[in-house]
Amino acid sequence: MHDHDVGRFNRWSSHYDRSILQHVLFGPVQEATLKEAVREANDVNAVLDIGCGTGRLLRRIARQYPGAELVGVDPAPGMVRQAQSQGSSEQHVEFVNAQAEKLPFPDASFDLVFTTVSFHHWADQSQGLNEVRRVLRNEGLFVLTDVMASGLFGRFLARRHVRGRFHSPGSLDEILRASRLHTVRRVSAPWPWQIKITVARGTD
Repeated sequence: MHDHDVGRFNRWSSHYDRSILQHVLFGPVQEATLKEAVREANDVNAVLDIGCGTGRLLRRIARQYPGAELVGVDPAPGMVRQAQSQGSSEQHVEFVNAQAEKLPFPDASFDLVFTTVSFHHWADQSQGLNEVRRVLRNEGLFVLTDVMASGLFGRFLARRHVRGRFHSPGSLDEILRASRLHTVRRVSAPWPWQIKITVARGTD
């Protein structure tokens, strides 16, 4: 994650869970993301959430996959502290301060990896995707939910000089393939229309 983004999320961490965005944006998007994962992933023993924030998605995942080992990473120490302070009634939940580009886990550790409205913050997206593939088990599932740059919105982003952080569906599929991740399908989140859920599998 870019340094200025880390600082912004650190400042936000103390009141992040009270933001109205949890109800009108993040919550619905997380529910839709988890629904798409469940369609493809049944036998799940270990889950990683990259850019986990205060752990709200992981707590949803715990209800869907009881008994699975759950791990969240976030580069903002404040977010990780908030996640840890909330505790959990579920076992096997861990929160780690780490970057997507350098995940502190052995190869092939997870059956299912998420990143939700976080990918555009990654400082080196290609390196982060290589790390996702490294820690993902063969035929494991990667679910990436983020804003897509296409149409008028793509041209708007280009004018703001942030196009490299957002991708069209085609360019995202291309960088996923470069990291040996194959797109299975893509669906729209409930809203806004610019947010898409991309479901991919690890390939050899």
